[in-house]
Amino acid sequence: MNFFFVFQNKSYTREYSGNYLWAPKHDKKGNPKSHWKSMQSVKAGDVIFSSVNQEIRAIAVAQKDCMDAISPLGEYAELWEKDGYRVEVKYHFLEKPLSIDGYRNELVHLMPSYNAPLNRTGKSNTGYLFNINEDVSDYLMNKIKETLSEEEFYELYSDIFGQADDGESEIIEELSIVKIDDVAPTSVVYKPQDKKGLVAGKDNKPRYPRDINVAINALKLAEHKCEYNNEHPTFVRKKDGKPYTEPHHLIPLSKHSDFDVSLDVEANIVSLCSNCHNQLHYGAEVEKMLEELFNKRKDLLKSVGIEIEFSELLGYYS
Repeated sequence: MNFFFVFQNKSYTREYSGNYLWAPKHDKKGNPKSHWKSMQSVKAGDVIFSSVNQEIRAIAVAQKDCMDAISPLGEYAELWEKDGYRVEVKYHFLEKPLSIDGYRNELVHLMPSYNAPLNRTGKSNTGYLFNINEDVSDYLMNKIKETLSEEEFYELYSDIFGQADDGESEIIEELSIVKIDDVAPTSVVYKPQDKKGLVAGKDNKPRYPRDINVAINALKLAEHKCEYNNEHPTFVRKKDGKPYTEPHHLIPLSKHSDFDVSLDVEANIVSLCSNCHNQLHYGAEVEKMLEELFNKRKDLLKSVGIEIEFSELLGYYS
């Protein structure tokens, strides 16, 4: 993933409406510009901070690699040559634009040394698209975080930078240091549950929320056996002498945007031995295992409002 900063004082409304960036290859005299040529470096998945009148109004994610394209129609099209570069993007609009005026000194020290949007004095360079680095991106995202609620920020972060951490490693680590019977039991209710927003995980990155009580309930319901094959060998937990199994969300938490209900429910958590759990994550052949687990759980999944066909589930693991 690469990071860019685009000045769109004149072109923002048109480009935002059309979900693209566009820059000419040459000016009217046939001269190329480095801030236009930067478009060639943009690849699918790259992140671009969109600035209008010194405010970051949106964050765009490139949907395709840069391509050659003639100038789109617009009131400024006559100012440049028709031949240009175009990047299809998805814009994420900020309800509260972030002014960069108060952060210029800090940003200058983080900027790359070449083709950066700010010069050494902190003033904006004249041009269109400039390089920034991950340090600048992190700094700007942290400032944007201050303008949003925690849930709004983590949803935005996940949309831009990809799937949030599913929190599985954290919950397994937490389970390894507790005595299961010491955790207060909670009632298991087989009905749809409201899904929760993203929360802060390790390194303050967003992750999907998991309830350790729900995980423990699922392990207890399975009698601490592997649900793919309850004869699979395991070992004894040193904390409490229970057979060691691990909780696994059959429908991954990373797919929570596909559903209107919570996926962090007992009906969606299977107890697996370490080998089966790792096979589901890293194994080459998981269809048979998934189909068996799905057939055992499909009625319970429906009872909690999780409607899914096996073909969809298999697609999540491909």
